[in-house]
Amino acid sequence: MKTGNKKLISVCLELTDKCKVGCPYCLLEEKTEEISQKRILDIIQVLETYGVSRFTVGGGEPLDIPYVYEIGKFIRTHGHKVLLRTSACNPMDSQIIKESFDLVDISIDSHKKEILKVCKPHIDSDVVFENIRKFSENKVTFRCNILITKFNYDDVLSTIIWLKENGVQDIRIQKLVPRGRAKEIFEDINISDDAYNVILNKVFNKCKELNMSVEEVKSVSSKTLCIIKPNGEVYVGTPTGILKIGNVFSANILDKASEIVYSNQKKIYGVGGYDGLKSN
Repeated sequence: MKTGNKKLISVCLELTDKCKVGCPYCLLEEKTEEISQKRILDIIQVLETYGVSRFTVGGGEPLDIPYVYEIGKFIRTHGHKVLLRTSACNPMDSQIIKESFDLVDISIDSHKKEILKVCKPHIDSDVVFENIRKFSENKVTFRCNILITKFNYDDVLSTIIWLKENGVQDIRIQKLVPRGRAKEIFEDINISDDAYNVILNKVFNKCKELNMSVEEVKSVSSKTLCIIKPNGEVYVGTPTGILKIGNVFSANILDKASEIVYSNQKKIYGVGGYDGLKSN
């Protein structure tokens, strides 16, 4: 352990910047980078020496990386917790998912194909819906995320009802932030704080009525996080303003990241407050 009491408990590993889904409000800039399996395994082993025990695997779209399941299994066999963040755009085998990840976050902004086509222009909605149904049937631990914009504002409650009908028990709600491609259209598709608070209150009431677990993802806008990019660059900050501080293999960079994260929050960013992913 190289950071004393200031452990870097949780890190987000972005295996790729590529994604075929095409969300117009994606937080990432469009790039074509991805990381090799050997390099990501080397990075994981470095992170272990800094006390990291919770990993989020994302991107881009991590399902487009052929070795994503091997990465999940590698992390779990080392005794750590790992979350997969995905748009569920590719067919997934429930058993392999359960062997590879402790929790899966699925981004689904609507259950209506015509709205989902606007939110995620290149996605096959039937594939997404089938993944959700199979996960529910096979007791995969997963939750669904809904990003609220003008595209889906009027549809959120009916989407929650549809999710419940298809076996989903846990959802997360979040508001758009002006970063990545979202900066260009933020004013056009963002809803006001008042409108967001109104729908948020309705969401919490509906979930209480349906006996569903719901969480507002405040970490998206307020928590300090540590992200490892496909090229090994380390970013620390919040989604509205992250700062590159160096490369993961450079001397003292992870010490610096640990200090920043530790100083800015008591609850380290990573897997939300999901009890099943608390580290030992």
